[in-house]
Amino acid sequence: TSFDFIPGIPAPFNFGLAILMNQKMLTFPEKIQTAPPLIPMLIEGQSFIDAQDELSVTEFMRKYGMPERINEEVFIAMAKALDFIDPDRLSMTVVLTAM
Repeated sequence: TSFDFIPGIPAPFNFGLAILMNQKMLTFPEKIQTAPPLIPMLIEGQSFIDAQDELSVTEFMRKYGMPERINEEVFIAMAKALDFIDPDRLSMTVVLTAM
């Protein structure tokens, strides 16, 4: 599947909107469960992102109670695209910075 990004909407809001609009990957409840762990990124900015460096994507998801399907449907592909490694080895800082 692919994401449709709306021109003129700044990151990371464009990424969140693209996930919400995608009808093929996650259920609506799974999409809603993705938001709370990412809200600190919007509020605290780079300091929150930098503090996640010791966590892999998988560890971040478990820490914040994100459903495993989010890893399967979103983060595995993102991790491969960003660094060609699995989410259990990729720092969450890389993913949050990319958002």
